[in-house]
Amino acid sequence: MNPRVSSILTINGGSSSLRFAIYEPGEPSQKSLSGTVDRIGLSGTTLMFDTADGKHSTLTLTASDHTSVAVFLIG
Repeated sequence: MNPRVSSILTINGGSSSLRFAIYEPGEPSQKSLSGTVDRIGLSGTTLMFDTADGKHSTLTLTASDHTSVAVFLIG
């Protein structure tokens, strides 16, 4: 049986945005992904993220509230 690999998700919410990062456990922990979701609850909600190797991506989302964004990130 292989041990399950876990990651740590951090979330910081603002009035219409959410910032997040994913860390891989270890000593020290390593950030593998970070980004923001802007304009939550408004038209043109945007997810922008950067990977540890420097790749940047942007997606358009439909997100009515912070809970729907958190569910999207966790899922």
